[in-house]
Parts: sequence; C-alpha cells; structure tokens
Amino acid sequence: MALESSSGDEVHPFYDMGDLLFPKFPWKPRLSKPEAVMDSIKSLKLRPADVIICGYGKSGTHWLWQLVHLLLSEKSEYPTVFKHKLMLEALDQEDMDSLPSPRVLNTHLLLDCLPDHLFTCGCKVIHILRNPKDIAVSAYHFLRSLSHLKQIQPWDDFIRTFLTTNVVYYTWFHYIRGMEDIEAKHPGKILRVAYEDLKQDTRKELERIAKFIGRDYDEHKVDEVVTKCSLDKLKDVDEKHNKAFNEMCFREKPSVYRKGIVGDWKSHFTVEQSELFDKVYKEKMKGSQLQLKYYL
Repeated sequence: MALESSSGDEVHPFYDMGDLLFPKFPWKPRLSKPEAVMDSIKSLKLRPADVIICGYGKSGTHWLWQLVHLLLSEKSEYPTVFKHKLMLEALDQEDMDSLPSPRVLNTHLLLDCLPDHLFTCGCKVIHILRNPKDIAVSAYHFLRSLSHLKQIQPWDDFIRTFLTTNVVYYTWFHYIRGMEDIEAKHPGKILRVAYEDLKQDTRKELERIAKFIGRDYDEHKVDEVVTKCSLDKLKDVDEKHNKAFNEMCFREKPSVYRKGIVGDWKSHFTVEQSELFDKVYKEKMKGSQLQLKYYL
C-alpha cells in the first residue's frame, strides 16, 4: 500500500478484504471479522423516502450530499450531523431507525453490497462520477492529510499504485465497471450525475436532481441551495460543525474540502504519467460507454 503509520504500527484506515478495503471508522470499535459487517449492511431496512448518494471516493459525494440535504430541508438548513456518520457502511439498524425521514444517506460501496430491496422500496439512488485523474490527485492529498499516517510514496509511485491497487475501497476501474453493470440491470433506477457538470452548471443539475427525487422547487429555493453550497461556505460550515472530528483525523487546516476544481490533475501529472494513465484506462475500460470530462 501507499501508506504506513508515522509510528510504524498498523493503523491503515481500512480492513483489507481482497477486492475491497473496508474503512475503519474512528468512532466505531475495531472489528475482528469485518465480513460480518457486510452481512449486516445487506439486512438494513431502507425507507421509500430515502435518498442514497453513491460514488467512488473523492468523486464529490460530500458536496452532492450537502446539496441534496439542503434541497430536502424545508428551511435549507445545513445538516448538523457529519456525513461520514450517515454512510451505510457505518450505520447499524438502531442508528438508521433513529434518523427522521427524509434521510440522505451515502456510500462508497458498490450497490450490490447494499440491501436487496434497494431498487424495490422506492428510495432514490444518485451516482456521482468524476474523471479519475482529478480523483487520483484528490485521493493523494486526502491520504497525505490523515493525521496518523505518513505518505511514503512520491506522487509518481502513487499514480502507479492508483492504477493497479485498491487505494480507497476498490480500484477506480473495478468500481466503475461494477456500477456500469448495475446501472444496466436497473435502467431508470439510478440518476447519474457528473461532477464536472455539477461544477459547470450547479443550478441546472440541481433541477434535474430535484425532478428525479420527486420534489418541485421554485427558482428561489434552488438558487438559495446553490449559494449556500459554494465551496467557501461549505468550508466555513465544516470548520464550525465538524472541527473536533476534523482535528482528530487531519493535519494542518483540517477539512474534507480542498480545491474542488476540474482539471487540477494538469498541475500534478507529467506528460509521461498522463500517457500511462490513458493507456491503462483504455485497456481496463474497453467496451465502456462512459464519457468523462477532464477539463471545462
């Protein structure tokens, strides 16, 4: 792996389950059998009013989760609970039952790991995608920022690791090919949202999301949500609401938000690294109909 602890102890934030690195949530007890948690996730009871945000790590799930929460909030109020504590992989049934509807849940797991009634209970599923070069950059900085870990690979080695190894949960290729298969099996059940489109025209994408989740909003409501979910405002909210948690997890200037821009990969990738990335992408995504934007 790309990381080791600063003390030399094994404190990597994931359980290695082969194709999946399952996270070790700091507020949950350590697991002797993480496989048992996967079984418990399958048995969770969802509600028709639930909205589930899914996506590969560092794809913009945190931002989209905030946007949807404010859309569903009658007064467009920021959530007071940390997003990570509303991840399906971090919840048990008692936690789930204590949450009022509509619940905006989220996950980085493939959807076939979730309850079998996911597509029959009436809940809404939104899948956010982001170009993998920007994801790689974001994951690199995120993992480096974790307070109990040190980065032992330089950027060039990290890129090669990202292309071949589980860095967060799955490899990006494994997750995306899996999601393509799931979307094909359940047409119309999953709304696909591109991070780049959401950045380019947040208002337009929010109107599309609102229609999908069955909510009609006037222009004032959507504009209010767009304004409240600007990166600067969310950084400020994160600082106020999640300061203690962030200081526990991150080093300097603790926050889950960084730049949030499209095309940041161009300031990190060399020509050789980009060409290698493109070569591996072409091999692993052969036959895929996915079209991604790498810059705006």
